[in-house]
Parts: sequence; structure tokens; C-alpha cells
Amino acid sequence: MRPIKKKPRRELARFGKRGCFARVFVETGGELVRVQWKAYGAARLETESWPDSPENRRTAVAWAEGKYSAISRGDVERPAVVSLSSLWEQYVEAEFPHLRPKTQSLYRAYWRHWMKTWGEDFPADLTTLPMVAKFRAELTRIGIGVTMAARCIQTVKTVYAWAERQDLISRNKVRLYRFKVAKEARPTGPAEYRRDEYERIIAQFNPANPNHWRAWAALTLCGLQGTRENAVLHLRVDDVTLGGASIEDGVVSWAAGELHWRPEWDKVGNDWTQPLRFLAQVAIEVALEWRERIGYDGPWLFPKAIATSPSETYTPKALIGQLHAAEKRAGITPQKWRGPHSLRRMAAGDIADLTNDPLVAMHSIGDSDLRMAMRYLKKRDDRVANAFAKADGVTALATVQRPDSGQLRNVDATDGEPATADGNDAASNSLRREDLP
Repeated sequence: MRPIKKKPRRELARFGKRGCFARVFVETGGELVRVQWKAYGAARLETESWPDSPENRRTAVAWAEGKYSAISRGDVERPAVVSLSSLWEQYVEAEFPHLRPKTQSLYRAYWRHWMKTWGEDFPADLTTLPMVAKFRAELTRIGIGVTMAARCIQTVKTVYAWAERQDLISRNKVRLYRFKVAKEARPTGPAEYRRDEYERIIAQFNPANPNHWRAWAALTLCGLQGTRENAVLHLRVDDVTLGGASIEDGVVSWAAGELHWRPEWDKVGNDWTQPLRFLAQVAIEVALEWRERIGYDGPWLFPKAIATSPSETYTPKALIGQLHAAEKRAGITPQKWRGPHSLRRMAAGDIADLTNDPLVAMHSIGDSDLRMAMRYLKKRDDRVANAFAKADGVTALATVQRPDSGQLRNVDATDGEPATADGNDAASNSLRREDLP
């Protein structure tokens, strides 16, 4: 099939030369007559159009001639130069009302790196593609990781794309940048805790100790419920419905409680509920008892530990410190970036192992995106070993019975047939390859 050739535009008039000009042409299809012009070496062309007719063609030619005369004399007002600081202020005013507070603080931190590199007064219009590459090199030089560098550059691209849509900048070279990472340099993400490590860590805390109960109860919820630590530390007493036992016809049954996670403390803004696990309820009951003991009647399940703290609740920083201290006491080798959020990965992995359903695992921790399972469900050697064992029809701990050494026979290298020890041909009692396990 031959490609369809587009009809060339019919040019009616042209004033000026390349770099500063105005031209008139009939748009392909003949519906419009259009004037296109460029001034002051701007990268972007500007246009004006009318419905195509003989009268409008004459009008467009006269209009283009007047426009060219104006731009060649410098009578056309030059567009205002938008600095990086001004661009950011306008973006914040327009877009921040639609963003969550946490997202706003992250965007501010990312943009701060960009503005610190090039200066607050740098004209955004003059940003070039090599500048983005130099910015990435600067982030690497000051110790910013691959993931954080990618987020910084993505934020810059987002702001510049918005500025281009709002006609605040005449060109946007930033959008052409592609963030590439070598395979060996790609981050693997924080590791998870395994259940045996988690139990050893929890054993380092004494719930009866006034300095331990907050971290003990919060980490218990993180490990059993799989919820993010920020949501756990901002759990309100009113959001907890405790479970209870009931007896019917002599049968004792347990009705699980429920936890309500508020959207303002959920990372993605979800308002959702979660069944309360039995041991997690025990931790909550201990926390409720401690609230009464210290005389706290506020809304939070985990009030602040230090009276002078600006936060109303126990802080994530304090929780991480307690976790790492307990990890050290338990003799567990610390791993980079592993923290309370790794308990969320552990909880999801445990549910996946029990159900063999990654979607159920993600739902159990309040996530509905199956793609996140690729990041949350870490590779477990025992999981792979069990899968291989099931495929072989044996248990993971089964011992393969090898033949007794007396049963083995030499193999004649010439014909591959088994031979007896004295060199004669093997009889029917020879061990064949298919007999081996």
C-alpha cells in the first residue's frame, strides 16, 4: 500500500526572513486561512486563523503585513521572563490545593534541589537538555540515590510541563530527558523482615516498661496488620472496635474487631477498614491501659512520649530508633533502609504464602494495585524450595534416598552399557539411569 501524500500548504504571502517573519497560507484541507509568525528568536510559533474565503484571505495578508511591521520595529511587547522561583510560586498556587500535604512537602524538597543548582532567578525559558543531565550528576555527587534523583527530575518535568500548558514558557526541553539506569545500578528496594526475626525483635521489648510499650504495641500492629507506621501512630481510640468472645449452644466463638484507617493518614488517601487480628488486639488493650495509667485522655492511641515534643503522637523517628535498638539487642544484622515499613512487606509475604494469592495479600494490607505485589512480595528461598518440592512430589524436608554404593556399576565408555565389576555385561540386576531418583 502506498503512503498517502498530504497536499502541501498553499502559501499566500510571506514577510521577513527566518527568525523573524510572518507568513500567510491556506491550511491543508482548505477550511482555514492562517497567519503564522515568530519574533525575537522565540522557539515557539504563534498563529491566528480565519475561515477560508477570498475576503478573509485579503484580511489575513493585510494583518500579517501589519504584524511583521510591528515585530520588526520592536513594537510588540516582549513576554515577561519567568524565573524558577516565580514559576514555582505560580505552580504552587495553581496545583497544590489538589495535592495531599505529604505530596506537597515532597515536591518542595525535590524542587529545592533544582532551584539550588541553578539559582532562584534563572529564566525558566533558557533551560536546556544538558542542564538536566548536569543536575542529575550534581545529585549523584552530593549522595542522592537513584530513586530520589529520579523523583527530583520527574518533579521538574511535571512543573515545566504545567508551565508549557499555561504559556508561561515558550519552550520545554526538559520533557525530552530520559532517566536511564544501568541494570546493575537499579535499586532493589528495602528488604523485608522474616517472621523469626520479627519475633526476636518483639521479644526485646517489655510491655510493662513505660519506655517500651509504645514501640512494642506499634510494631506489633505494623507486623500483624501490615499497615504503614504513620497510619499506626495516628490511630485514634475511636477508630478501634475491639473483638470479643461469645458462647452459643456451648460453642465458644470469637468475633474479630475492626480498625478504621482515616484518609488523612493513609499514604494514598484511602478511607478503609481492616479486620483486627487477635494478637494485635492484645497490643491495643495494653496501649489503652497505659493511656489510663499516664492520665492521657486525648484522641490518640499512641500519645507522645516527651512532653516538649511538637508532635501530638509518638513519632516515626522514635519508632525507627526503638526498632533498630531492639534489632541490635537481638543480634540481627542490620540491613540498609530496613525499618517499620519492611514489616508491611513481611505481613504481605506471609499472607501470600498462606493463600497463594498475591491479590489477597495486597488487599490484606490495604492495597488494591496488583502491580505493587512485584515490589512488596520479596523473593523467599523457602518459598521457592517448597514450590520445587511440590513439583517433585516430595516435602521440602524429605531426604532423597540414593542407591547404595555396592549397587553402582562401572560404565563402559565405549558403548555406554553398564558392566559388572569383572568387565562382563551387566545382567538384569544392573542399575539403570531411569531407576535413579
